This record gives sequence, C-alpha cells and structure tokens, in this order.
Amino acid sequence: MKFIEGIITATSSLHLGDGQSRGTFLPTLQYIPGRTLRGMLGYYLFRYKKDLFVKSGIDEENDIGKMKILFRNAYPVTRDGSKTVAAPLSVRWCKKCGNLIPKNHSECEVPDENGRPCLHEGKKHSGLISRNSFSIRKLERPEMPDRSIETKCPITRDRHSSLGGREQGFDLSPYHIESIDLGAKFSFRMLVDADLEKEIIESLKEAAAVGGIGGFRSRGYGLITFEDLRSTSLNDVIREGESLLSRSNKATLVATAPMILRNGNVSRIGFDGLFVQRANEVLQFAGIHENIALSGNSDPHVTQVIARGWSLKYGNTLSELIPCIGMGSSVNVTAAPHALATLEAYGIGEKINYGYGEIYVLPGMM
Repeated sequence: MKFIEGIITATSSLHLGDGQSRGTFLPTLQYIPGRTLRGMLGYYLFRYKKDLFVKSGIDEENDIGKMKILFRNAYPVTRDGSKTVAAPLSVRWCKKCGNLIPKNHSECEVPDENGRPCLHEGKKHSGLISRNSFSIRKLERPEMPDRSIETKCPITRDRHSSLGGREQGFDLSPYHIESIDLGAKFSFRMLVDADLEKEIIESLKEAAAVGGIGGFRSRGYGLITFEDLRSTSLNDVIREGESLLSRSNKATLVATAPMILRNGNVSRIGFDGLFVQRANEVLQFAGIHENIALSGNSDPHVTQVIARGWSLKYGNTLSELIPCIGMGSSVNVTAAPHALATLEAYGIGEKINYGYGEIYVLPGMM
C-alpha cells in the first residue's frame, strides 16, 4: 500500500451538509468527509473508468481484504503544517492559560508570569485541535476556514422565483445556504494499492474537475483542486508513527473520525470485546502478530453520532444511517507500538474506506 497526501484547495464555495437542515437553514461541515471524496471518485470511475472502478474495490463496504483505496477525512490545514485531530473527551485544558491538566489533577499548576501557580480549573474541549497540543502540552486550535451564508429563492414552474412564504400566497420559501469560502485548504490523505497509485492520482484530479464535491454543484458550489500530491510507502509511515510512541505498551487511543462497530445490524456504542475483535482483525490483515487489549484502567469516554452510508452501486445514494462512536471518544489500551502505529494507518471498524474509524494514539494514559 502507498500513503498519498497533499492539499485540497476550494476553488469555489463548498457546501458539505450533515444531512440535517435547521428549518430553512442548511449548515455546512468545516471539513471534507472521506465519504464525500469517495463518492466523488467512485461516481467518476463508475461512469468513465469501469475497469478501474472494479479493480479498486471502491464499492466495498466491509471486507478490508477487498479495499484497495481507503480515504481519510480532510481537515483544515494548520499554519505550521501540524496534523489536525479530534480533541479527546478524556483530556482537560486550563480555562485560563490553555495548558494541559495532568490526569488526577483538579487545577492548573503551571506558573504564570509572576511565578505563581495558575490554579484555574480545567475544561474539556470538543472539535478539532492541532496534534502539537500534546507535545507542547497546551491547547492549540487550527484556524477554521471562513464561512458565508447566502439566501436562495427556489425557482418555480410559473414564476421566476418564489420570494415569500405561504402566508403571501407562495408554496416555497427562501432558504439559506452556509458554505466554506473559496480558497480554503484541507489536508488530504488516503491509502491506495501500490499497483493503482498512478491511475488513482490521475483520476482524483479528473474527478474534481468533472464532478466536484458536496451540495448545490449546479449552482457553482463544490469545485476543488488537488495540489502537491506525493506518495510514501505505508511501511515507512508505520515506522515513523512507531518512533513517535514510547516504548511502553500503554497508550490512549482516540477516535479522530466516527467509528462504526456493529454485531450484525446492531451498533455497539462503546469500547468492549467487539472493539478489540475489530482492531485485531485489522492487525491480522496487516500481518501483525501482536494483539491489542483494553487496559485494566481503560477509562472509556464515549459519545454517539450518526454515520451515513453511501451506495455507489445504486447511483451514489444514501443507503443507511448508522449509530456509531463519535469523534473524540477515547479509551486506554495496551499494545506494542508497532501494532498501534498500524492501527493509526488503517483505522478500526466498518467502512474505514469512507474515512470512518480513523484513530490516533497518545503515548501513556491520558
């Protein structure tokens, strides 16, 4: 496998909906989901390069052995190029100075400019943070892309547009689209079979030009370009990740994208035996003989969200809504550093080729 990374630049406004409108207001996500990029490329291959569509296994949803392409969520780029991750629910940061508060401490003990302990209490944060936050032990948030709101009027058959609500004799009302402004940049990452690397890179660029991403593309939204695409051996990526972990086999595993764990059609919200089983299945596929296990003090922190499945086989349409573990959920585990670095590369659970199941690892237990 090859690890491909680069930059996605928005060359028009982007609307990346979460599937839920708030009345007439249509909010946008502030990152590009892996499932959106998969849908863009998958639809293009299905229409124009059917042989590559079949070879890539891009329509596979569960069997990792058949997945030749694994997408990741594309998060906003930080100024210093640091990786952006989901803030762990298990970690607290000082309300005043933003310093990391050690586990089992109730107050910030970092000295202020006068040499006195800060003594402010901690607070959990949600959303995206820079991974540098853990090495410098201070909360560092990425600069999120600028957003705008535009009001649109639906076009009707007998009128140019509907300008009012039903109380004024109109059947349709204006709606309000939130979008990411053009020029926004996102960090792009994916895994691809080494034999398909060149074809997939070429197809990504073509798919962006032909189709784009997100909603309201007929109104000029959704245009992107891929820049500075470069590839690295997956083994090199895993070795680098392993070098950043301590020699201790104790670590905190954090979901930086929603994670789908299901037993049949029943979703499991939490870190238990099914989570361990799914993680070890990935390690077995990757040829890793070490296993992962829950720590004796696993200290799980879990939130629940809804994941959406998209079927490329049936016209790139919504196929299911799946309760799953939310971003920032965390658990303490024991595993060899090489095994943890491998899970960082692949992800855990179902639909990891959609961008679901991506994790990162913090050395020690936080």
